[in-house]
Amino acid sequence: MRTNQRPRTGWLRNRRVVGLAAVLVGTAVASGAIAWAVTGSSSDHHATPEPTPTATAGDQFSNAVLTDFANMSTGVISYLKSLQEWRADKTDDASMATVAKTMLADVAATQKALAIRQPFPQAPRALEDYRRSADLYAQSAALVEAATAVPRGDLRTQLQLATNRAQTLADRVFDQGRAEMKPFLTPEREFPGVVQVQKANEVPNFAATALAAGPPLVRVSTDTRPRDYQDTRPEQSLEQWLRLVQSAGVPGGAEEESAIDAGRKAALADMSMRFTHASDLLYDKPDPSGERIVNTRIQLALLIQAEATQAGQAATLVPAAQHDRVLHVAQTLALIADKLWDDRLGPRTSHYSDALLTVTV
Repeated sequence: MRTNQRPRTGWLRNRRVVGLAAVLVGTAVASGAIAWAVTGSSSDHHATPEPTPTATAGDQFSNAVLTDFANMSTGVISYLKSLQEWRADKTDDASMATVAKTMLADVAATQKALAIRQPFPQAPRALEDYRRSADLYAQSAALVEAATAVPRGDLRTQLQLATNRAQTLADRVFDQGRAEMKPFLTPEREFPGVVQVQKANEVPNFAATALAAGPPLVRVSTDTRPRDYQDTRPEQSLEQWLRLVQSAGVPGGAEEESAIDAGRKAALADMSMRFTHASDLLYDKPDPSGERIVNTRIQLALLIQAEATQAGQAATLVPAAQHDRVLHVAQTLALIADKLWDDRLGPRTSHYSDALLTVTV
C-alpha cells in the first residue's frame, strides 16, 4: 500500500466484502459513485468513467433481486449501527426495540417481493438463497426485539451475540446467491489503487471471533483457527463427499425438532456442538468435485441448525413473556436450515410449517 494514500480512500482498501451492506458499496463502485468520491476533492486526479457493458440476463435478474431487497437495504446500515450502539449501552432498549420492529417490517416487504420472483433458469438455486437470507435477517431482528426485554446479564449478552451470528449467516447465504449467479453476470469493474476487494471466508468460525457463544449457552467449539477465503480448495468425488456428510453425526430432523419443542436444554446443547463439529469437519475436507457451492451451503446450513438449538436453549432461560418469541426463532431457524439442505444427502424435511417464516410485527 502506498504510504501517501489519502485517508479519505483508506476505508475502501483491503475491505472484506460480504452480504447485503457490501452490495450497496459494490453498486456504488459499479456506477462510478465511489470513483467520484475518492477523486472529487483533488484536482490532480480525475476518473474517466468506462462505458458500461450491456447488461446480461443475469445482471437483469440480480438487479431485480436488489430491488426486492430495497426496503431492507435502505435501512440496514443504520440498523447495524443501532445494534452496535445498543450492545455498547449507547442506545436504550425501547429505542432498539422500535428499530428492530422497523427492520422486521422492511424484511416483510422483501419477503413478499422475493416470494413472487421467478428463479433465474440457469441458476435456480440462487433465488432460494436470497429468500433464506431475508428470512435469517428477520429472525435476527426478532431475537433483537426479544433481547431488549431480557435483564442485563450473561443471558442478554448471549442473545446479543446470537443476533450477530444470525446476521453473519444471513450475509453468507446472500453471498451464496451471488456466487450462484456469478457465471451469468458482467465481470465486476476494478479500480487499481483505489478499491482492493478481499473476499471474506465463506463459512465463519465463530469460535475464532468475539461472537462465540458462551454460558449460559453451550460453548460449541474450541477450534479458534482463523479462516481466510481460499481461492482454491481440494476436491473429492461426490460419492466420497456424500459418505462423509452421512457419517458426520448430524442430528436428525425429528430429533432436533422434538428437543426444541420440549425445551430439553441438555439435548439441545449436545446438538449445538454436533452441528458445529459437522460443519467444521466439512470445512476441513475436500469439496465434492465441481460443487464447492454445495459444500459451502451445507456447512452454513449446519451452523444455522446450531443457532436453532442455541435459541432453543435460550428459550428455556428467558423470562416467561419472551419464551414463545425465542422459541419461534429457534423453530424458524431449524426450518430455514432444512430448506438449504441438499436432496442428495437424503431427505431432511422439517415438520415446521412455512407459516413460521411470515414476519409478524
